[in-house]
Amino acid sequence: MEIPEEYADWSAVPRLGDVAPDFDAITTHGPLKLSSLHDQWVVLFSYLADFHPVAASEFVRFAELFPEFRRRTCQVVALGCDSLPSHLAWVRDLEAQFGTRIPFQVIADTEGRVSRMYGLSRSTIGEVGAVSATLVLDPQRVLRAQILYPPSVGRSVNEVLRLLQALQACDVESVDTPADWQPGGTTLVPVPRTQESAERRMEEEPDSKTWYFSQRSLG
Repeated sequence: MEIPEEYADWSAVPRLGDVAPDFDAITTHGPLKLSSLHDQWVVLFSYLADFHPVAASEFVRFAELFPEFRRRTCQVVALGCDSLPSHLAWVRDLEAQFGTRIPFQVIADTEGRVSRMYGLSRSTIGEVGAVSATLVLDPQRVLRAQILYPPSVGRSVNEVLRLLQALQACDVESVDTPADWQPGGTTLVPVPRTQESAERRMEEEPDSKTWYFSQRSLG
């Protein structure tokens, strides 16, 4: 069966654990090469369109929490398929209407090249657009998390920040995080990998409920 052209390169779309493809793009802050953000985490979020009410609320919230992302060595980059003049007009209007300056770069992906590269493209006849999604890349450009959203539901930027903090805690402390984990909260010891380590778990981890569920407080 012949694969439609728009789906022909889906096998190349990065999945969790893959190194995300590099790209060059034009943004509201000038040219951007993804690999130039080395040694930093990256939150790349795509949105439906400029002057869209859901996207407007998300831009304002990302702007408000931008210092918190930067404090954690993370760059925030938005991906939209409207033109650069449209992006510039919109971010200026957001500042005028909401009193919030948009401090992060907004990619002008007018041909949908970056969107297709990351599997975020929505194509209709005569129109190029991106789905609403959030991707988290680590400093080695590995795709660590991806969340997709329906058009009518705005994303939780607080959750994106929490997700970033959880990933960083897992990497630095070699732990897992439980449901609803918040920074400073109790973490989980990764599941044993051998029968011997499973048998020792209850002795080595005093806060264990059972051999596979062990809690640990950090700090």
